[in-house]
Amino acid sequence: MFNTSLQNKLQKTSPFWLNLFIVTTAFMTYFSAYGFRKPFTAAEYDASYMLPLLGTMNYKILLIISQIFGYMAAKFWGIKLIAEVKKDNAIIIRTLIFLLTISAFAWVFVASVPPPYNAIFIALNGFPLGLIWGLVFSFVEGRKHTEVLGAGLSASYIFAASFSQQVGNWLLDLGISEEWMPFMASMVYYTPMLIFAWLLGHIPPPSEEDEALRSERKPMNASERRKFLKTFGIGIALITLAYVFLNAYRELRSNFAKEISAALHFEYELFTFSEPLISIVLLIFLGLFYKIKNNKTAFQVTIWTSIGGSLLVGLATLLVSLNLLAGWIWMILVGLGIYIGYVAISAFTFDRLLAATRWVGTVGFLIYLIDACAYIGSIIIFFIKNYFAGFDIVLFVEGVGYALVVANILLLIISSWYFHKKISMIEKG
Repeated sequence: MFNTSLQNKLQKTSPFWLNLFIVTTAFMTYFSAYGFRKPFTAAEYDASYMLPLLGTMNYKILLIISQIFGYMAAKFWGIKLIAEVKKDNAIIIRTLIFLLTISAFAWVFVASVPPPYNAIFIALNGFPLGLIWGLVFSFVEGRKHTEVLGAGLSASYIFAASFSQQVGNWLLDLGISEEWMPFMASMVYYTPMLIFAWLLGHIPPPSEEDEALRSERKPMNASERRKFLKTFGIGIALITLAYVFLNAYRELRSNFAKEISAALHFEYELFTFSEPLISIVLLIFLGLFYKIKNNKTAFQVTIWTSIGGSLLVGLATLLVSLNLLAGWIWMILVGLGIYIGYVAISAFTFDRLLAATRWVGTVGFLIYLIDACAYIGSIIIFFIKNYFAGFDIVLFVEGVGYALVVANILLLIISSWYFHKKISMIEKG
């Protein structure tokens, strides 16, 4: 399946070129995966339907919730799958391609089945996509430069979300219908996905130096996962609740960027053009975390970085509500604050926790555990948005932002104290 010559070269190359290869292929693989998920949000889908038990649902919100539901279901399943998946590159890459192919062709049924019944099939689109992050991240975790690599990988979904929406707009401008645009967008991304997924599969496993610095990474069975959660469960729960707020706010900002930009009277393109800027800032800032050699210190820095991101959201929201900040600047600042906190937790916190405690395992199941819970929060947010559609979208986003700030500061400060005590006890034996 893979090129032996390229594999040998990567085994022997310098750390700089190996890391550049890892971050580029991981970035582009996950970037391509977003083309199967996000382009549909560029469409208006200006309709509502009466649903049993749920009442009147806005069609776009129904599609978003259905996709998130599939995504969330995959996260719960992925807690076991990603934790126990064999670290075999060929198996991982074949699985990744298979999942993305299912996701792409689910859009055919979304386009062919009349609404609102087609919402079932967008859940089928979301389920395979929910497993992709863990498969790609397995090539990144447990390395000396995981922070640099993780920042690069995380930058992919920040940039990819807005870029894929632009692809959706481009296809709509070409005359593709709203129904078929998502499938056509998937086809635009399909060949690049195959190429970069194949290249990703050539990445060698972590070296002996990586394992010495970050602890060995192996699959974790059910009893090992239970043992880990029994040891650190309270702290994990606190971080998870904070992550729920961050993810819900991220989804709200991303999926309703058009409506927010219209309400604040700035061009939607300012939002899409700002996302690459946010990606670059995050890549530089969070990528420097690898320089922190002490794993216990680095773990605490990730927690306090997330607190700082939440504070930035609160400050920017306060300024815009007082008319002291332009709407488009607020949109950029809250995006930066959200992603600083979100990426710090999803890509770095648990990698450093395993390293600080010298726990042999994988961060995959932890990421999927918090992601599964996070998307429950997202679904709740969109239900609120649907049933209180008459509310001003900007006031709604501001209100959620204030709730995020208060909750996250409390939750993360307590979790910081909890893990300080726990890790100190482990160090003392």
